[in-house]
Amino acid sequence: MTTPNPGSQEAQKGGCTCAVMGNHYRQGIPMPDGVQFWINDDCPLHGKKARELREKAGGIFNSINDAKQYMTNISTSGGNNG
Repeated sequence: MTTPNPGSQEAQKGGCTCAVMGNHYRQGIPMPDGVQFWINDDCPLHGKKARELREKAGGIFNSINDAKQYMTNISTSGGNNG
């Protein structure tokens, strides 16, 4: 089962606390290296995946983590399971 994209109505129904407008209502932010999303660390649907990616990257997002949100490159093809 695929987790709905951050900011989508489906995700909100499941308890998602990630930004809605910041994530362009589930479509994400187009970047040169792919679509990215604002993820809230405390989100019950997406936070776990975001923390895992940050830890895997060696904590390089620590300064942004203070605000509890940061950009995470998550595939829209189902790779965003939280």
